[in-house]
Amino acid sequence: MVLDRMLMILHDYRVVYLNDDLIFVFIYNLTRIVCIYNIEWMMVFIQKPHMYCEVNIACLLFLLLVFFRSRSATYFSRLYHAIIVLCCLIMVSDCLWGIADNTGAMLGSQVKKIIYLSYYLISGLTCYLWYVYSDKIWEPHHDRKRAIIGAMPLVILYILMLATMKTGWVFYVDSTDTYRTGPLYAAAVVLTYGYLVVAEIKALILSRTSASYMQRQRYAAVASFGLPVLIAGVIQEIFAPLPILCVGITFAVLYVFFSFKEQQISVDGLTGINNYNRFMQQLSECMAHKNKDGQTYLFMMDMDHFKSINDTYGHVEGDNALKTVADALKACCDDGRYFIARYGGDEFAAICSMKNKDEAERFNQSIKSELQKKSSGYSYDLLVSIGYAVLIDSMHKESDFIRYADAALYREKIEIR
Repeated sequence: MVLDRMLMILHDYRVVYLNDDLIFVFIYNLTRIVCIYNIEWMMVFIQKPHMYCEVNIACLLFLLLVFFRSRSATYFSRLYHAIIVLCCLIMVSDCLWGIADNTGAMLGSQVKKIIYLSYYLISGLTCYLWYVYSDKIWEPHHDRKRAIIGAMPLVILYILMLATMKTGWVFYVDSTDTYRTGPLYAAAVVLTYGYLVVAEIKALILSRTSASYMQRQRYAAVASFGLPVLIAGVIQEIFAPLPILCVGITFAVLYVFFSFKEQQISVDGLTGINNYNRFMQQLSECMAHKNKDGQTYLFMMDMDHFKSINDTYGHVEGDNALKTVADALKACCDDGRYFIARYGGDEFAAICSMKNKDEAERFNQSIKSELQKKSSGYSYDLLVSIGYAVLIDSMHKESDFIRYADAALYREKIEIR
């Protein structure tokens, strides 16, 4: 059976960490599921409705594993976990829907209505939260008016669905206790999946038109999430007996999970910004993909007298100084045009998309001003030397770009001395 097979997979892999092999096994076994009797997919699930529930439960197990392996305290992680919980509830309500459709008059029309209603309500809230998640990536700053406007379709959907229990606008249960769609069913679908469609369209447009390669990367990742859910939703709408939506949801959640894991591997443990390996990868990608508007600048930064801070105040205070520099960089680089990293030791780096040298110089000064502000009250001066270079055609390797920025850094150090 499907569930037995999935449990066997989890046991064999002793799922402590999810990995690429597990995704492959997941795809492989779901393919085996739908072909298990060597007959048409539709006939499998029509003749054996319990298999519909088993596929949902198998996907639910994967989502629960992701949930318990990815808990974190950040805002984005909490939002992501809320989406996972709601996706799990969608699969539970989908199972109940399948059971309700195959029990005839046993459950009664009111119980069936509650099951159908819960599916619509949970689906609407899930799509809305993904829209919020995407919106925070596009616009990190909180906008109360924007949030209220974004929630209006969800409010309308909820009012419509609650009214449906009496009016049958979206769905109703007929005299034979069979689910039927109502005259406003299409409106409910648009209000629900409209959030995903808007997020997808905006992400796809921005992934093509954004000036910065780093921004285009980020938006392309957002676009990759909603697409399998939308495709799966359309397929399941056309071929209702097929449990495709749960598979699409699982793929989408796993995609974000692995993005999180990749990000964790790429983060410096002390400062919370990107590490050297991730920096070199990003630098290589930026050199291979030129910005559509503006130029790519590389900033190399070195803390002044860091050894003296360690020797005088201890390594704990030295670590605090490193974190302060990283915090200053975060404050100055609050949008997708910037990529910041700890290059190593007391050295930091930033890759930026800028229009001209004047903008680069303003960024240079803003880092120093922000650092001065954050280190006020310290018993020592926390200073950095900064050198930067612009990407030109004669730079063929990452080391060429770094060498030019390093040369500018050391010229500033000599001037300070």
